[in-house]
Amino acid sequence: MKIPVIGDKNSLPFVKALDIGALARNDKLTVSGTNANTALFDSRTFKKTNPSINVHWSPLENYLVRATWSKGFNSPSSAQVFGAAGTSNPTLADPLGFPTLAQTPVIIRGNSNLGPVTSKGWSLGVVGSPKNLVKGLSFSVDFYHNTVDGIIAGNFKSILAANAAGQGAGFIPGNAATINPNAPFAAQIKRLANGQLDVTGQFAALPGFTGAVLSDNLNIGTREVSGLEYTVTYVFSTQDWGRFKWVTAANQFLKVDQTAGPGTPRSATSASSTARRATPSPRAAFPAGRGTPASHGSGRS
Repeated sequence: MKIPVIGDKNSLPFVKALDIGALARNDKLTVSGTNANTALFDSRTFKKTNPSINVHWSPLENYLVRATWSKGFNSPSSAQVFGAAGTSNPTLADPLGFPTLAQTPVIIRGNSNLGPVTSKGWSLGVVGSPKNLVKGLSFSVDFYHNTVDGIIAGNFKSILAANAAGQGAGFIPGNAATINPNAPFAAQIKRLANGQLDVTGQFAALPGFTGAVLSDNLNIGTREVSGLEYTVTYVFSTQDWGRFKWVTAANQFLKVDQTAGPGTPRSATSASSTARRATPSPRAAFPAGRGTPASHGSGRS
């Protein structure tokens, strides 16, 4: 739904046009598969109404200020909900102060009680076409800010963090003799006699699997991303060769802030670092910005 509040007939100084739009999208997503716990076919349906609002304000001819706000969601995958347990080999730091291997095997179980991943975001930008300065040139600059909650991840880091926080006053970091066997989640952590995480640990609940931590898929991750998007377009026509259009676009991440779960350290980066993409991955995997030039045209036949 779009409402033209101000237009040509009732324009005001510095308000050539003003439009307000609103939309409500009713999403319904179903995941299905064989439930590893019951060995029977199973399914779950996730429903959510996601609103969005946009405002367009034209203070001058050929210039537009735009703003948006919206919510969204995404369902977990069938494997995350109904899948059998599996192993992962992340790089872990032991909060109890014992050395770890480059990779530590952990066990992750599916979770039929998972909820959807939810998000919300807003943006503010300007679009311009300075025809009096450069004919055929237009540009846009938009600032955006997005947050994502309930990201699905194994809770092995949170288990280790909670276990460390509950060790008590008698624990000495790096001293196996002072480990509290009654600390939170102690039954889901396997350690060697020297205190190090036991990568060959076994759990009665999952015979045949080995790992140092028994964990579950949970809606525990969060992510906050902000950045700038730029677009420049130049269109020119020739008498003999037709019309040509050149477009270049760039995205610059100003902030990527994410956590893997409660009690885990926050990974915060800025545009000066090497992170650019809002995914739970190592920072070094992504550059801080990206540009995409393109050109195309239509000529005479």
